[in-house]
Amino acid sequence: MSKPETRLVHKIVQALGEEFPGAYLRKIHGGPFQHVGIPDIVGCIEGYFVGLEVKTTDGRVSEIQKIEGLCIVKSDGIYGVVTSPEEAISCVRTGITNLGT
Repeated sequence: MSKPETRLVHKIVQALGEEFPGAYLRKIHGGPFQHVGIPDIVGCIEGYFVGLEVKTTDGRVSEIQKIEGLCIVKSDGIYGVVTSPEEAISCVRTGITNLGT
């Protein structure tokens, strides 16, 4: 059986795909040859780069994950730490609204 965070990532990717049908989303699997701090979900929605760090309610964001998130935001991308599909959708919608103005 998969870990709670892994199940949550799959639910979030599914919900985002339903909410934004043209979305390109990928789950990033960490490994020894990967840059540290990359968000769990990366992709493109409505022309915007999206990086979402998925945490369970008791999960904590590391310092390097915070730095990576700041880099995404500084590059006019959408970044958020999310704990549910609804929160992920809200994060993306808010990001699109803020960047589109």
